[in-house]
Amino acid sequence: MIQNAGMSITLEHLARQLGIAPGYHDIQGEYHAATVQTLRSLISALGISCGSEAEEQSSLSALIAYNQRLPACKVIVAGHDPWEIRLPDEAGIPHHGWEIHLENGGTHEAVRTNNVLMLPELPTGYHKLVTHDRQVQMLLIVAPSRCYQSGTIEKGGKTWGVSTQLYGLRTHSDWGMGDYTSLASLVSWVSEQGGGIVGLNPLHALPMHDPEHASPYSPVSREFFNPFYLDITAIEEFSRCTEAREEFADPHFQTRLRWLHQQELVHYNDVAAMKQPLLEMLYRHFRVTHLETGDPRAQAFRAYQSQGGEALFRYALFCALQAHFHHLDANTGGWRDWPAAYHDFHNPAVAAFARANIEAVEFYQYLQWQCEIQLAAAGKQAWDRQMQIGLYGDLAVGAHPSGADTWIEPACFAKGASIGAPPDAFAPQGQDWGLPPWIPHQLKADGYAPFIRMLRANMRFTGALRIDHIMGLYRLFWVPAGMMAAHGAYVHYPHEDLFAILALESHRNYCAVVGEDLGTVPDEVRDLMSRYGLLSTRLMMFEKRWDGAFKSPQEFPVATVSSFGSHDTPTFNGYWTGRDLEWRNELGTFANSGEHESTRHQRERDKVLLVENLEANGCSPPDQLETPSTALVASVYRCLSRSASAIVLVSAEDLLGAYETPNIPGTIDQHPNWRRRLSLSLENWSLHPRAEAILDAVRGER
Repeated sequence: MIQNAGMSITLEHLARQLGIAPGYHDIQGEYHAATVQTLRSLISALGISCGSEAEEQSSLSALIAYNQRLPACKVIVAGHDPWEIRLPDEAGIPHHGWEIHLENGGTHEAVRTNNVLMLPELPTGYHKLVTHDRQVQMLLIVAPSRCYQSGTIEKGGKTWGVSTQLYGLRTHSDWGMGDYTSLASLVSWVSEQGGGIVGLNPLHALPMHDPEHASPYSPVSREFFNPFYLDITAIEEFSRCTEAREEFADPHFQTRLRWLHQQELVHYNDVAAMKQPLLEMLYRHFRVTHLETGDPRAQAFRAYQSQGGEALFRYALFCALQAHFHHLDANTGGWRDWPAAYHDFHNPAVAAFARANIEAVEFYQYLQWQCEIQLAAAGKQAWDRQMQIGLYGDLAVGAHPSGADTWIEPACFAKGASIGAPPDAFAPQGQDWGLPPWIPHQLKADGYAPFIRMLRANMRFTGALRIDHIMGLYRLFWVPAGMMAAHGAYVHYPHEDLFAILALESHRNYCAVVGEDLGTVPDEVRDLMSRYGLLSTRLMMFEKRWDGAFKSPQEFPVATVSSFGSHDTPTFNGYWTGRDLEWRNELGTFANSGEHESTRHQRERDKVLLVENLEANGCSPPDQLETPSTALVASVYRCLSRSASAIVLVSAEDLLGAYETPNIPGTIDQHPNWRRRLSLSLENWSLHPRAEAILDAVRGER
């Protein structure tokens, strides 16, 4: 570590022990050393005292001693790591009497030789290593060396599919936004067209008290799902609940539904105002008809509650508390705005609230149960139709600082820092995403339980899962609270453990893993992805050689998911017409008019190079290139589909000819992010000439 002026060696060593990088190189290659203030702020955010030199020395000594102790968790990669554990030389660790309790029953002995504990070869899973007197124990995680891959991909096969933002999916029966039943219908449609995968935005739980908080990448929980995606009429209680059916049939209600259905944007507040009362009616009917009688449906719900365990209970309790305090004060945005007594789950006030409001708590458990049922139906649709992949989910990089996840596991999250990114060409000041990061050593001390639960929840119904910002399993850029993003620093994570657990859960859920590795990615991350069998991400609009020419299809790596763009980039129509550049200019995201002009000229050059690429690869673009015609976009997707990529995705926006992108990064209220609806109902896609031409082009090459 390079010592900075005014920085003590002790502080540098303490930062190094905690995995804080001494500095970073920006996109221009210039090195930015972490300042004393940055290091102290991040060390404090990690829960370590460092306010004075004496505290620095005391914390360093304590941390060194802690790292020399027997850890709470050990991860072994079968076929790669030795079957042994090196024991620290500390009092209290016996020389004899070690045994391994297997996850699925059975016991093995472990033999100690000097300071090495020799293990038998173990099956993959979560086991416990304990001493006979039960005074010492360790979680032993045995993982496979690579992630699961579907048979088609593993054997070198290829497939294609459609990606969409679920909220924007139209059907004849939607309530102003897509829902889980719409998703099942899309799965059926893609399968009928010969596709094998359906890509989605994150379906994580968003704040129910604030439906306009629409970003799926800033959820209140990454472990639970968004109830506003529920199809009300598909819930079993709806067919028997007279109150709900009468409300649904009311002419005024139907008029509001028709208005929502016709809108170009999702009006989340209005959708919530329609759905929430009916969800409450259905739950009341469920309590009276089923829970009070204890019939088989009630038993199924109780089984779901039991399976969800403490995490489900705490999530539902969080939702009930938030609804309660938001009702008292509409400015209450999350648990940090609650009275202090309710910040800690273990406070008696929280337990008292839970006892007094059990029906409110169970309401939110009921909603998650319905989400599970409807998502399972969509996943089963893909399974029944034997799609190569099926649902392709998306896992956000973090969760809201005042949401359920940080309330459920407060010790695992840094309270004085947020995730972001260093300065680059798109954000010269750097980025602060406002999402609290996990504390690496605390995550390991907890046996990676929050990470494991999160993976299981998101893999349960999917055939593949995209990990947003896959670099975050290796390192994250932390921005200290109150400081500019450029003054942040990277914090490293126990990446070998995290990738190994990812591989284990991938196999258990028969779910392939895709890393979102766009932009500047450390070589170590690429190596980890390759070694653990993750697929990579490629966007055609960015795949260029060193001279600026677009890569030929054969230059795309095999183990990739490729598409023309993403939710953060322009659609093909928007790219070709420069619509995204118009937005950026209007929103003032260019540094000056000169940057706008140079970017516009570069886009025109890129369009010429793209056409040359199409011609060179036999994809015959049309003579007329002024507009993004059907023939032109079909040529582009034909070229993309000739690539070596295992999976090619066609965005629903390109399929239907949209000009506007779902999201413009760096904007919140200035642009209708996460609100745009598709122009055509799913039932009519097969009749759309552009969709037919693109699908013909893709199918012919896959």
